Amino acid sequence: LFNSDFVNRHARHLADRLAHEVGDNPRSQIHRAYMLALCRSPTSVELASAMRFLETETMQLAAESTGAQRRSNQEAQQLAVEQFCRTIFNLNEFVYTD
Repeated sequence: LFNSDFVNRHARHLADRLAHEVGDNPRSQIHRAYMLALCRSPTSVELASAMRFLETETMQLAAESTGAQRRSNQEAQQLAVEQFCRTIFNLNEFVYTD
């Protein structure tokens, strides 16, 4: 699932939806993603982990881009949110229902 075209496409759609519904606030995006995908709020540990991931991934994606392909911080943040959404879609809780 992690690298399938289907999951990648839907992760992009979810990231776009998050940006549209809650803007570019990472905390709000994380909360909304959990509600949409898992019908619950993230735990404090999940929230802290997701916040660290988005911060680290945004910085790394911005730093990796060079020259004409240089990403703005906003573009890097959106790509990081897409990667976060892909992770949400691969959680056992999302894939397997009780």
